[in-house]
Amino acid sequence: MKQFDTVFHTQHGKGHIMAVIYKPRNNVYMCYFPNGKVTEFVTHENLVTDTDRYVSLHEREEEEPQVSDSIQQALENLFGGGQSPMR
Repeated sequence: MKQFDTVFHTQHGKGHIMAVIYKPRNNVYMCYFPNGKVTEFVTHENLVTDTDRYVSLHEREEEEPQVSDSIQQALENLFGGGQSPMR
């Protein structure tokens, strides 16, 4: 990876590596996405293995936020999801 290589953000689309911060084991890339005027930092390892949440070497669809079953159940209980009101 080098400066000006193309990267993609799940929300802001196409961007570029603007700077490389050299580290002994895992370089860090500063990526800029002009559509959202957003700067993201990503490590070399996360970029190559495609494990970063937002930045990737290829386009991918925006992920829907995952809600765990316990949180979903708590919200349903809080707002009376499916239960008849107490009298």
